[in-house]
Amino acid sequence: MAVHHGRNRQLFGSASSGRNQLRKAALSGGAPVTLCIVDGFAGGAWADDDTVYFIAASPGRLMRIPAAGGQPQEAATIDFAKGERIHKFPCALPGGQAVLFTVAMADAETFDDARVAVLDTRTGQRKTLIEGGTHPRYSPSGHIVYARAGNLLAVRCDPEALAVVGQPVTVLEGVLMSVNSGVANFDISASGDLVYVPGGADKGGRTLVWVDRNGSAEPLGLPPRSYLHPRISPDDHQLAIEIEGPNHDFYVYDFARSVLSKMTTDGVSHWPVWSPDGTQLVYRAGPMAGFKLWEMPADRSRPAAQLPAEGISQSAESWSPDGHAIAYTAVTPEAGAHYSHGMSASCGPPGATSSNYDVTADGRRFLMIRDDDQDRVTSKQIVVVQGWADEVRRLSART
Repeated sequence: MAVHHGRNRQLFGSASSGRNQLRKAALSGGAPVTLCIVDGFAGGAWADDDTVYFIAASPGRLMRIPAAGGQPQEAATIDFAKGERIHKFPCALPGGQAVLFTVAMADAETFDDARVAVLDTRTGQRKTLIEGGTHPRYSPSGHIVYARAGNLLAVRCDPEALAVVGQPVTVLEGVLMSVNSGVANFDISASGDLVYVPGGADKGGRTLVWVDRNGSAEPLGLPPRSYLHPRISPDDHQLAIEIEGPNHDFYVYDFARSVLSKMTTDGVSHWPVWSPDGTQLVYRAGPMAGFKLWEMPADRSRPAAQLPAEGISQSAESWSPDGHAIAYTAVTPEAGAHYSHGMSASCGPPGATSSNYDVTADGRRFLMIRDDDQDRVTSKQIVVVQGWADEVRRLSART
């Protein structure tokens, strides 16, 4: 991740050397300078008052730090009581007095239903400007441009009142984005130029299929959704599976009754693992990079209980054969190599049990995930449109 600051012609981003670092580097050359250590990095913006706003992966809220470096401070709290899940994609408005950012909500199925909020950096107050959109950017035409369903929309912004004026209008169709993560592949320069990746919206449509040892595939019958990490119960009667998006919860599917039951509702639960007797499920839950281990009965006869595991972030791997112990991986405060686990989803790096398939007890069939949308929505181009802010101004004038 890198962000260009026009006035000082500098670049900052995240780098990894044992632990994640937020760095800046002059475009004219020279060694990068570390601003702070962060637990991951999910978007940043350099404001005109030389404050850097960024999203720390743990717990996913808006943070700020002086561009000269120092101790990061919280800029906006995630209001879990009001249904907020995570902040993403900050964008500083001109003058350094306000910051736009995306807020994922508990009732959002995808980031198409997220909110664009604004933080008044002078008072600390914030409010929602746009319902239904993600990845806001400011256009020097005086508009907020944001993504929804693979298109860019623009709405006029009053930067003094921190309010939007009028109705949004579609200003560009066909931008590569993900409704699961909210990432939209575009940016707008301070001079009004646009850069984007053409494409469409990856809606996260994935199909569960049975595959035998000859490679023959048969759909399970569930509708396409953003499935992750299927886990078949020891008796082959049920399936535990995560569904990702702005909210991450896991479900249990009864093969005989064709019923899918939601097991968690907190929006931050991942990677269920069955006990050997199939009566219990252990999983991780909590803010990004701060997961804790939880256990719940498969029949939901009692509430989930947190397990006394150690470490900043914990992920269940497997049960002992007698069901009396659980092996888990944990992130600790000490710096170390942090070797890659392999491919990851939007819920963070996977552990040993995070493979996106499972095998029946007799070893004859595999339950696989076919990623239909990801295979369909691809692009090999980057398009630059000079003076695009004039086009935004022209299109908006029609409404």
